[in-house]
Amino acid sequence: MIPRPACAAFCSRHFYPAPRPVSVWALCLLVWTALFAGTSPVSAHSQLQNSLWVLFESDALRVGVSVTEKEIAVVQGGDPGHLEESQIRAHAGYIREHLFFEANGQTLVGELEQVNPPPDSADPEHRAHVYEFRYPANGVNRVKVRHRMLEEHPYGPGQAWDVSYVIRCKVSGSETVTSELLRAGPGVLLQPGGAESGPSGNGGRTFLSYLEAGEAHILAGYDHLLFVGGLVLGAAGFWAVLRVVGFFTLAHTVTLALATMGWVHLPSAVVEPLIAASIVFVGVENWLWPRRASGAGRAAVAFGFGLMHGLGFAGGLLEAMAGLPPGRMGVALVGFSVGVETGHLMVVIPLFLLLKALRRSQPQDAPHPAWLRAASALVAAAGAFYLVRALLPGEAPV
Repeated sequence: MIPRPACAAFCSRHFYPAPRPVSVWALCLLVWTALFAGTSPVSAHSQLQNSLWVLFESDALRVGVSVTEKEIAVVQGGDPGHLEESQIRAHAGYIREHLFFEANGQTLVGELEQVNPPPDSADPEHRAHVYEFRYPANGVNRVKVRHRMLEEHPYGPGQAWDVSYVIRCKVSGSETVTSELLRAGPGVLLQPGGAESGPSGNGGRTFLSYLEAGEAHILAGYDHLLFVGGLVLGAAGFWAVLRVVGFFTLAHTVTLALATMGWVHLPSAVVEPLIAASIVFVGVENWLWPRRASGAGRAAVAFGFGLMHGLGFAGGLLEAMAGLPPGRMGVALVGFSVGVETGHLMVVIPLFLLLKALRRSQPQDAPHPAWLRAASALVAAAGAFYLVRALLPGEAPV
């Protein structure tokens, strides 16, 4: 999650003044905020959203890459909140080895010019350094960029980091800023001012890029999978499943929209324990009170906790999206929300069909079989495990 002040030095020289952030506490969450005010920051997500700037000059590319202290600690080791200057400087070499710019069939070689320090913040996810590089390249007007960030550092057993960048690029002397969403994989083509210059010139590409990001957000996020799985376990039928998942997605979208407008912001020290607690709540309700779990009140539960899950992701993506041209922010938000719902259906439908087949094998007088309660207990146990990790500094992943 990239704070705008950390990017101001680079943006003010080459792009535009960084906008002033607006952040207020959501009134309905003040009580929960007070309960967790002293907890340590921890991320429950393997997704990291950063910003990357590319300035096309006549003889070079100037590149700014934002990197949080959390990411530096993953690679260099140490405490994310107390990194040595040598570790911060050494990370520039890692960036050059994992971020690639290709033009005219050749990979460009960059030179570090400076590192802009972040503003003071207690949260390593918000303390972002901006690394500035210069890539000599005469007469280049299009370049392919790809990355392999953190691929050799697994987030957890069987789970990789998912690092993405919102790229903003322009030609020196021009006021037109184009944008792309870069995720791990084959990369994207940057061609400022051209017909294929990216989402700023093509709403369809913006929509598809963020749709894919929304799908990845669900399919790669254990918290969403556990929570949605718990909702499906407690649902009495297919329409009940669609109702609770739909309310969850609606709440997720509301959170993203409010965060986009700068009206809602909560630190990860508050959000992450609440996300884990939501998993515990759904699992316990399914396990101990299965009839209540399949009632109409479950939709309200899905909506309420959906707001929390949305806040768990809103900060990083929306801070990175903040530089999108006017009109593209809404397209990106809609695409991301559709991707979230698509990801839900990719999980929910197979799981529901499996549960339906298992229920058919049970006696008619056993609407809540033991295996269903056991599965709910496992969901609650997994949520409790992550809740402990979120509340204990020593147990939190970097």
